[in-house]
Amino acid sequence: MTNSDNYFELFGLEPGFELDQSQLLSQYRNLQKELHPDRFVQADDHQKLISVQNTALVNEAYQTLKVDTSRAEYLLLQAGTEIPQDRTIQEPEFLISQMELRENMAEIEGSSAPEARLDQLRSEVEQSGSDIKQEFVQHWQKGCEAELKLAVLCVQKLKFYDKLSVELDHLEEQLF
Repeated sequence: MTNSDNYFELFGLEPGFELDQSQLLSQYRNLQKELHPDRFVQADDHQKLISVQNTALVNEAYQTLKVDTSRAEYLLLQAGTEIPQDRTIQEPEFLISQMELRENMAEIEGSSAPEARLDQLRSEVEQSGSDIKQEFVQHWQKGCEAELKLAVLCVQKLKFYDKLSVELDHLEEQLF
């Protein structure tokens, strides 16, 4: 295995937000077969350790690249831009949108057609997330410092939509 720390290189992929998920999965499975510790049962302790470390690296890389938000974060980290974990989004329009989405979610349980309202809200969240992903790509591709800051804001927004999507899944489990 190559000693690359770059997850895209590890899987033989071009760095970018848009990925062929089937190619990623195929490369992941190939690497797992090649590196799995079970293949090194007869090896010395050093080779066993390397196998375990390589397998862990492949798992971490796969988990990072398969999810849009973590892949976006990784792309920013590769560009030398970190995402502040404790900073809230100060964009008034986005904050109002968040509150409206949360209010709509709270009203689902008591509505006369909760399934339809849940589906409608899920569609809104998915569409908003999709729009933010497109915006991220535009900023990330430009690559200058000001654009990367805007890409960071997109990742922060994506995290909100990811969290809301998980909450919608939990609500659906509770209701149905």
